[in-house]
Amino acid sequence: INAEYMGMSIQYALVAKDKDTVLAEFTEFSGNFQQIARQLMMKVKPNEKQTFEASEANFHCLTEDTLIFMCMTDTSVKKMKAYKFLESIQKKLHQTHKDADIQTAIAYGLPSFGEQIRGTMNQTNYQVEDEEDKADKIVQDLIDTKDIMVSNLQKVLTKDIKINALLTKTREMQGITTTYKDTATKYRKDARNTNVFMCLIIGAAVLVLFFIIYKFVFQRLNQSLPYI
Repeated sequence: INAEYMGMSIQYALVAKDKDTVLAEFTEFSGNFQQIARQLMMKVKPNEKQTFEASEANFHCLTEDTLIFMCMTDTSVKKMKAYKFLESIQKKLHQTHKDADIQTAIAYGLPSFGEQIRGTMNQTNYQVEDEEDKADKIVQDLIDTKDIMVSNLQKVLTKDIKINALLTKTREMQGITTTYKDTATKYRKDARNTNVFMCLIIGAAVLVLFFIIYKFVFQRLNQSLPYI
């Protein structure tokens, strides 16, 4: 792309079909942008609006089935203005040519339409900004702001997902810790109850043993004492 054309709003426009057949085009400048436009024609999607951004210029595309409407603009031109221009030449193409003639046309088969492109381009570049254009700019600024907000929101949501995953892991660890704590407490209670039960058994056994010994000693003493 050459810098010769810089300073104008719309510098170049074309109408093509089937991604490889240019039917008409117009520009007052020279450079390699025509070759770039033909390369971009292979990347456009049907029935969509697309913008390909470069360092010095932007290429805006409007597609209608197999038809391609493309223009190159200064980077300062709003997308809405470029698409409005493309919609104008799209409308004029259908007003001045039959669909059958468009579909059967060969490369550069609509040379007279180049003048239509030139007239619409000059009208768009040099027209005085009216209230509708100002409103369009406001709408475009709102759309751009919305896109930025959506992008930022998606980033925040991505971070939230990571934070939620971390919180989930933390809750899981807290749950595991609580489970271990409850298990340990239960074990200590069981151990304490077991110790008490063992002490009772041992105490009872000692008492029984003491009773047996006492009874045995008492009987021997009775046997050894003389009768009076």
